[in-house]
Amino acid sequence: MQFPFLTLGVPNYITYGMVGAVIGHEVSHAFDDQGGRYDELGNLNDWWDTETAEKFTEKTRCFVRQYGSVKVAEAGIHLNGQLSLGENIADNGGVKTAFNAYKAWRANTSEEEPALPGFQNFTSEQMFFLAYANINVVPKSSAGGCLLCAKQQRNE
Repeated sequence: MQFPFLTLGVPNYITYGMVGAVIGHEVSHAFDDQGGRYDELGNLNDWWDTETAEKFTEKTRCFVRQYGSVKVAEAGIHLNGQLSLGENIADNGGVKTAFNAYKAWRANTSEEEPALPGFQNFTSEQMFFLAYANINVVPKSSAGGCLLCAKQQRNE
């Protein structure tokens, strides 16, 4: 990894919020609607027990409903939560894992993290989420590309 995801010398809330979330996202794909169907050897194999499979189905239905309700009126887009399911699972799993890891690090250190200029009134937890949000920022000049991605997920 390289800039902007990995920058030496920045506070850990930035590293965990950016690098941790990206790593967590990629690892989470092993357990999403596609990756969870493969065993530890990479073979297509129904390896989950019934209870786990039922709980997964219940939670994925929730993701589909939640993300399927997203409307971007300005672009005339209504997202299809089923098409984006794997990415939504990975995004949620990645940020949750990274935030839990960051909180564990904070609980085991006495190190004070410096505030960034202009952000002195934010907590380190808030800064974690600002850093995480930063990896999803699309420059204004790239708005057309962003809309193209969103149109691929809209309900037909």
